[in-house]
Amino acid sequence: MFFVERLEAMIANGRKLPLTSNVILDQAAALDLVDELRHAVPEEVQSARRINAEGERILERAQQESERIVAKAQEQAAFLIDERGLTEAAEAQGSGSSRMRSGRQPTSGAARTSTPRTSSSTWRARS
Repeated sequence: MFFVERLEAMIANGRKLPLTSNVILDQAAALDLVDELRHAVPEEVQSARRINAEGERILERAQQESERIVAKAQEQAAFLIDERGLTEAAEAQGSGSSRMRSGRQPTSGAARTSTPRTSSSTWRARS
């Protein structure tokens, strides 16, 4: 920071007091630097607050956009699942597997087609 460098230079160039680590500074120059710091710091703080607020607005917009994208993707997924009838197929498969676990045989046509066919006359006799 420019002010810190100027303060360091002021201290480094000050007259040293013998047998101490103290220095004598030009009072007018030191007070001018303090005044400049008083004016500059509030401007920097305001600038930092503006930047912080803008960052928060950007994050909020990004969060809203991500929620909108996820909602749209969920809607599209639900539409595609319904459109292709995957829901019914999954329910039918779930019902069949629960019957198998309970020991009951499925009664759908799928059970008949899984039986090996020897000839068409045998099939008619079995059904």
